[in-house]
Amino acid sequence: SLSFFRNKVHRSLIHYDPQPYKALAHTLTKFFDQPATQQQLAALAVEDNNPLVPIFIVGMPRSGTTLAERLLSAHPAVAAQGEIEFFRTAFKSSAPFPFNIMHWKPEDIIALRKKYYQLFTLSSDTAFVINKLPENFWYLGLIPWLFPRAKIIHLTRHPAANCWSLFTKLFTSGQLYSYDWTELVEFYKIYRAITTYWTQYLTSHHPGTLLTLRYEDLVSDYSTVVPAVWDWLGAPPLAAPDFSVAPPIIKTASLMQARNPVSSHYRDAWTHYRPYLAGWLELLADEIAAYDHD
Repeated sequence: SLSFFRNKVHRSLIHYDPQPYKALAHTLTKFFDQPATQQQLAALAVEDNNPLVPIFIVGMPRSGTTLAERLLSAHPAVAAQGEIEFFRTAFKSSAPFPFNIMHWKPEDIIALRKKYYQLFTLSSDTAFVINKLPENFWYLGLIPWLFPRAKIIHLTRHPAANCWSLFTKLFTSGQLYSYDWTELVEFYKIYRAITTYWTQYLTSHHPGTLLTLRYEDLVSDYSTVVPAVWDWLGAPPLAAPDFSVAPPIIKTASLMQARNPVSSHYRDAWTHYRPYLAGWLELLADEIAAYDHD
């Protein structure tokens, strides 16, 4: 296949090291499990006086985050703002994330919130604002402490479908792990491990903050699923929602799909290549079993 050849060539031209991702995932689980961390976060608790409800849509790239943003923003009270890079740049300090949290003071939380809200120019009707940056899954344990009203929607997709969609896409930037199947699966396992940890953490410390949404459910029954998500968010019900209008800000690899009518065509595209992927799918066997079990 052209994708295999193209990826082999592209991989030879880039530098990718998985070690920083492995180290960060390990560090986060150890750090947020520490009583001292929870004491510090509790001491930083400051009321958020901005009435906006920040929504963070996260997940692996190509997991349906753009589609979810498009459909949810069909509600007039929900504003789609695309992929807003904030946390990685906002947290730059003398100490790396997450250790810099231990040096914060309540006024730092207030300043970070103000900086975040200033990124948006919204109409007076907007009550919810979406940041759809998939890689924000690294910060899920921190988000509710910064934004007490925040809602997090974690998009998941069948591991084989998600990885195949990544592998067959040539990105303009980022996703350097996606050009070698073994490295791609390795990164996917890291993502699964940290999001599984965050799910348990948020359930314990911030119940009601996180919603896990399957891509397969979204595309097969969006007219039922999306109103249910609006209800979970606290948005008023709509008598006849119009899902035909895409949000104005789409700058991702999913642009064409997001501007087309919702279709399940892409959901099972990988199955056409299953006979040629048997060895590779073995590397994902545990993740596929876990997804099928969930």
